[in-house]
Amino acid sequence: MTNGPAVRDAAGDVLIFAGAGAAATGAMTVFMERAFRCLPAHEQYPLPPREITDAVTEGLDVDRPQSRSSVTVVTFIAHFGFGIASALPLAALPRHSLRAATAQGVIWGLLVWSGAYLGALPALQILTPANQHPAGRTALMIVAHVVWGGTAGSLGHLMQRIRTKQ
Repeated sequence: MTNGPAVRDAAGDVLIFAGAGAAATGAMTVFMERAFRCLPAHEQYPLPPREITDAVTEGLDVDRPQSRSSVTVVTFIAHFGFGIASALPLAALPRHSLRAATAQGVIWGLLVWSGAYLGALPALQILTPANQHPAGRTALMIVAHVVWGGTAGSLGHLMQRIRTKQ
């Protein structure tokens, strides 16, 4: 089989972007926590990752986590899992520069946000469409996805460059 190195390169890219997705989700989460504190008091109810976890676990025929810390752990795992999985398509994009990789990541982050918050989540009746949420919360989530995408794209690009120089 002659494509062995190409398969290894693709697998390496997937692992790189899984790591970039995890790091980007961390950066996004920190931004969301900080920005949440700037929202007006009447908009300081759980952010979408928690709302999504609550909605999904309500629909499952399983024992739901009862303690606040258990719900936080489940939310954290689900949010990071989605962030990692969502970053994987970035591995397939050509990146010629850090600027291009960052721009691709930002665009991808906005596509992930719009696909989830205007499409899939409302269609699955998990959340109402983002255009029906308070403007401040919607802006927070859009910027959070820009942070996530820019971080995933740029970090993935930098990690690939490090790998290819070894």
